[in-house]
Amino acid sequence: MQSGRTANNKPFHDAQMIINLKDAYIFIMENKITDITAADIKNLHKLAMQNLLPENQIGFVRKIPVRIGGSDYLPSTDTILLEDSLMSIVANSKKYDNTFEKSIYFHNNLAYLQYFTDGNKMLSRIIQTASMVWNNKMPLYYLDESINDYKKSLISYYESGDYSEYKDFFINNYEKSLEKTVKFLKKREKGIPS
Repeated sequence: MQSGRTANNKPFHDAQMIINLKDAYIFIMENKITDITAADIKNLHKLAMQNLLPENQIGFVRKIPVRIGGSDYLPSTDTILLEDSLMSIVANSKKYDNTFEKSIYFHNNLAYLQYFTDGNKMLSRIIQTASMVWNNKMPLYYLDESINDYKKSLISYYESGDYSEYKDFFINNYEKSLEKTVKFLKKREKGIPS
């Protein structure tokens, strides 16, 4: 670890990210929060980015500009606007009764806002998962074969503000995730190793 590599010769950053994601998902599974707040979002960012960013950037509004690869979209650099926008996202989320719509709303708007210095897309996926789990729904699993479609749908949202491409991605990936989960559970039920 001191050399920046793990025992399996993987980069320390990758190993730390996996540990942090595990901690964030444990928090989600062990807590039942009805309405996600700005404090919850900041707390989950702290869990997700521990030891990956300097302490003064974990859970705090960014003070530097960021760029989105593959997109012309330039997120705001105004910290007051970023704070207000985060509060607005949280307030507007309460308008959604449908869990799936709410989780998509959180995901796209948090990724678009780019509130933090780094980890915004990862955090938006974590919040999407939290929103679903805390409302008794199976979360969306991002399948390896769909990563390019995910990026494409998110860039489409950044540039147009239109949810439809991400919504299509979500539905398609969710259906595939359900199919894989059902197959896994059936094999498990029959005692077949997965």
